[in-house]
Amino acid sequence: MSGDLLNTTVPSTDSSISYTPTSVWGIDIGPGAIGGAAYFDNAFAAAFINYAASQPITGVEWWGYQRSDHGLASICFDCPATSTGGIRVDYLNTSTNGTESPRLLYSTYNLTYAIHNLTIANLFDTRTPPPTTSGSFGQMSIDRFVLFAPSTPPSSSGPSSSSPASTGSDSAAPTAGAGTSNSNNGSSSSHRNAGAIAGGVVGGIAALLIIFALLWFFFFRKRRQTGSPQDMNGGEHPFEAKDGSFVQPNPVTPFILGSAPQAPAHLMQPMPMTHAVQSIPMAAQVAPMAGE
Repeated sequence: MSGDLLNTTVPSTDSSISYTPTSVWGIDIGPGAIGGAAYFDNAFAAAFINYAASQPITGVEWWGYQRSDHGLASICFDCPATSTGGIRVDYLNTSTNGTESPRLLYSTYNLTYAIHNLTIANLFDTRTPPPTTSGSFGQMSIDRFVLFAPSTPPSSSGPSSSSPASTGSDSAAPTAGAGTSNSNNGSSSSHRNAGAIAGGVVGGIAALLIIFALLWFFFFRKRRQTGSPQDMNGGEHPFEAKDGSFVQPNPVTPFILGSAPQAPAHLMQPMPMTHAVQSIPMAAQVAPMAGE
C-alpha cells in the first residue's frame, strides 16, 4: 500500500453495516476474527450486506472466510441495496478446513474520492466440487471492512469508479496526482493544435483573396488599355470579321478642292452701271444700340 493513504477498520459488528434478510444472518465465533466473532449467512441463502461509508474513501478491502463447498458473491459500489450485477467474487477454496483466519476476499484502491455505498450479494454457485453433487448458495461471511483515504484530501472529486476484484492479495495504489498532470498536459497540447489549425486556415483564405484581387485588377486593366470603340456590328473590331478572319480596310481617298472653272472671256466683261450709287456716310449705316 502507498504510504500516503490512511486506513480505517470497520468490524462486522459495527452498526453502520446492515444484513438482509435478518433471519438468515448470525454472529458466530470465527478463528482470527476481530472480537472473536463474525457475521455468517447461516441459512446458505440469497443474502445481502450493505454498508455506507462514513467518510470519503478511495479504497476498500473485504475480509471474510472461504468455503470448500460453494462460494460466489457480487460486489458493487453505489448500487441498489439488492443488486446482484456487480463484480464477481469467488470465495470458494476446496482446500480450506475451516480453521484458517479471515482472508482478503476483495480489494480495490482506485475509487474516486467520495462517500460510497457498498452492496455485497450472495449468489447461487453452480459448481459442484466433491463431495457436493449439485449447485447451492455458499455460506457468505464478513469479518471486517478496511477503508482507505488519502492523508491529504484532493481538491475535487468526480463520479465513483472501481477496479476488478483482487482476491486474496493487495493491489498497488495509484500515485496521487499522476492522472491530473497527464490530463492538464493533454488539454494544453489540444489547445495549441487547435490554434495552429485555425491560423493555417485563416492564412490560406487570406492568400486566396489576395491572389484573386490581383488577377481581377490586371485582367480588367488590360481590357481597358486594349479596348477599341464599338462599331455597328455589335461592338466588334471594325477590321475583324465575325468569323475571326481579318478584313482589309478600304483605302481613303482624300478630297482635293480644285480651282473654279473659268467663264468665257466675253462673259467676263464689266457691265455698265445704269444707276448711280449714292454714297452713305459710315456713321449713318450703324444703327444705334438699344439703350443709347
